[in-house]
Amino acid sequence: MRHFTSVLVVVSLTATGASAQSVLERVLGQIDGATNLTQVNGVYANIAESIGDPGTIATPTITTTETVPVGLADAPDDTYMYSIYRSGFGSFHISAGDIGTTFTAGDGTAAGTFLSNVGVDSVTVNDDGTLTINAVSSSQPVSVYNSSTDSDITFPAGPLSETILLADDTFVYLYFGEPFLFSAAIAADYADRHKTVYPVLTQDITTTVGGTSSIPGLSTTIDGSITNIITGVTTATAEAALGVVTATEFTLPTFDLGDMATTALGAVNTGAITLGVNAAVDEAVTTTTRAISAAMTQIGGAADTGALVLNVASNASAVNGSIQNTMIAVNGSIGSASTTALGAVNTGNIVSGVDAAVQGIVGMSGQNTSGL
Repeated sequence: MRHFTSVLVVVSLTATGASAQSVLERVLGQIDGATNLTQVNGVYANIAESIGDPGTIATPTITTTETVPVGLADAPDDTYMYSIYRSGFGSFHISAGDIGTTFTAGDGTAAGTFLSNVGVDSVTVNDDGTLTINAVSSSQPVSVYNSSTDSDITFPAGPLSETILLADDTFVYLYFGEPFLFSAAIAADYADRHKTVYPVLTQDITTTVGGTSSIPGLSTTIDGSITNIITGVTTATAEAALGVVTATEFTLPTFDLGDMATTALGAVNTGAITLGVNAAVDEAVTTTTRAISAAMTQIGGAADTGALVLNVASNASAVNGSIQNTMIAVNGSIGSASTTALGAVNTGNIVSGVDAAVQGIVGMSGQNTSGL
């Protein structure tokens, strides 16, 4: 005869608001730290739980430094961008520090005097580094040198309005020790021909990813409360004075709040855990012979080992289902008020038993036969 032992380990758990661990985490921690327990071959848990705890996450801190070329946004103020010139009048240079500036002819500055002399009405250095030229009375061709493309653009005499663009891949290079906005192709060509273009100006960009940061957690309170605060009049609505006698009338408003109901639930567990032993028996009987085949399968643990079975509803948060009404200097009525506040509720069950299936075959060999 085989013997079957069903082992049920009952664990008493008390959750507190200070604990950030779940019930299962704490149970498994107790098992790991115990030295006097029978071997447990299975943990079966059916848990409903609410734990209010804002937490933090910690990830490896990774710091990377990348060397990148300096573009227009980080160019030194003296970086050479454009030059406006006309034969016999010299040149007017525009640098990165002039971005966002409009130069106007005749404004009393050296640039304004130059523009008046060459017949250019105004020059605007736009925020994106482009150059807009307006000329209304140029009597001679006016040229503009664009350092990023290493090209001259010559405008004919007469009125004009033109916007000059920088090359797309423009970075700051040192040419004869001076910073210039060159495209990569122009810088390579200059370096090949003149051997005087130094490497592009660069800057180190440091990026830090990871570390400990806060993450949103569950609220420490399950709040299903209702709060009504109503205040009445604050000044007199009518006042009469006669000699030293004063009469003041206040008109108080009336409110009807009607019915109020609130329900606040913590953890609710309506699950079930079913464990047991399955048995199957086959039997064949004749008058003189009898054959029996039996098979049993242990579910939820072997006969010599234990099984930890948990069916828990655990609530580690405050549950607030209150109704609060504050009425000051008013008339009013409140209908029925009902409130329900539940913490952990467990209506589940654990079933440990034996299921059996029996099949019988009965035969006859000339005598009375007894079957299963």
